Amino acid sequence: MRIDYEYIAKMLDVFLESELPNIDFNSFKNELDEDSNKFFFHLILLEEQGLVAGSSSDPSNIGVRFNGNTGDYMTWIAPLRLTSYGHEFADALAKPSVTEVIMDKFQKEGLSAVVDVAKKLAIKQTEKLLQDAIS
Repeated sequence: MRIDYEYIAKMLDVFLESELPNIDFNSFKNELDEDSNKFFFHLILLEEQGLVAGSSSDPSNIGVRFNGNTGDYMTWIAPLRLTSYGHEFADALAKPSVTEVIMDKFQKEGLSAVVDVAKKLAIKQTEKLLQDAIS
C-alpha cells in the first residue's frame, strides 16, 4: 500500500479540529468506515515517525495490534494525541500551497522526507509573511 498524503492530512485534521487534547478511535469513524486497513496503515506510520502518540500510561502505545491469525486489527481504547512534531507537520499540511507541492512533486517519497519538505515549505512561507509584515 502506498502512502496517501491527502488521507494523512485528513487524519491530522481530526486532531487539529478536536476541542480536546486527546482523541480516541471513535473520532475517526468516517476513516474507519471507509477502509480500516488504510486507516491503520497510516496511523501506524504516523506513530513510527513520532507524529502521534498514545496519551495513556504508556505513550509509545497507540492501542493497535495486527492479528496475524485473523488478518484484522485489534484496538483498545487508547487516547491518542499529536506530538509537538506532529503539530508542526499537521500545521504545515493545513496550508493548501504546501499540500499542493507535496501532491505534485513528492507523492512517492517516504513520510520522513515529506515531513521535512512540508516543514521547510511552511517555514519559507512564514519567513515571507514576516518580510511582508516588516516592509
